[in-house]
Amino acid sequence: MLAGLAQLGLDATARPETLAPEQFARLLRWAVGCEIIHNMRKISESAVRRLSVYLRFLEQFDAQGHATVSSAELARRGATTSAQVRKDLSFFGSFGKRGLGYSVPELTARLREILGLKRNHRVVLVGAGDRGRAGSVPGFRQRASMSGDL
Repeated sequence: MLAGLAQLGLDATARPETLAPEQFARLLRWAVGCEIIHNMRKISESAVRRLSVYLRFLEQFDAQGHATVSSAELARRGATTSAQVRKDLSFFGSFGKRGLGYSVPELTARLREILGLKRNHRVVLVGAGDRGRAGSVPGFRQRASMSGDL
């Protein structure tokens, strides 16, 4: 772990809030890379991107009231193959039942957990323009704000 931080030009005492934006971005990419090593198999960035696409489709299926979905349907919407969908999901365990498909609510919840969407992340918006709009974005909670020009 320390060797990985050293490759980023950081030491073990670096605190995220003291990092420059580009350093923080590198740290975040590194941390995600460490987190997605599962059972000694490294998961490709393209597989992680596909997981987020699958999640978006699952949320659409859920909104439409579908209880289950097949790997073929996820593949069709995601412009990939059903084998690729099954392979991507197999990195994280066993989800569906052969011939029945995947439970939409269960797989949705599990992908949100895998992608780290169930955690709260502290962020700071600086120079975002249109002050106050970030507080109206779903999922963002405003704790403090500064008004006026610095």
